[in-house]
Amino acid sequence: MAGAVAPDDGPVLVVVEYRVARERADGFAKAMHALGRLRRREGAIHWLLASDLENPDRHLETYLVSSFDKYERQAERTVRADLAVHEAVRRFHLDPEEPRVGHLMATTAAFGCLTSLARRAKRSTPGVEEQLARRAVGAASAARRVRRAVVG
Repeated sequence: MAGAVAPDDGPVLVVVEYRVARERADGFAKAMHALGRLRRREGAIHWLLASDLENPDRHLETYLVSSFDKYERQAERTVRADLAVHEAVRRFHLDPEEPRVGHLMATTAAFGCLTSLARRAKRSTPGVEEQLARRAVGAASAARRVRRAVVG
């Protein structure tokens, strides 16, 4: 990765681009949801699978990890049973090379909002959970706009 990144820098938005034949999209989605469970178990605080409306063969997996260090540790934590889930997803990918992976470091107010929400959640008081959930949805929406602008 370009530039100096400190272990506690973050959050990190990971974007993985897959190309999958239209007729295999349902099976791919099922395999991806299993992978989404793994990503969240390994520390992702947000996970999303999106299909491109203009190009039905293009699918983006995005997930948010609270720090660069936690992102790097995800790869270290992969166990043999998890490899089968990763392989099931890769079998749907049309290109001979691996899916394209992009990394975005938090530099916008939207990502900063997610960081502050995580901090507030630790010291939440009764009634704050609903407010935090609404703000998280708004921040996730802003993050999707950033992804569309960056990934294309």
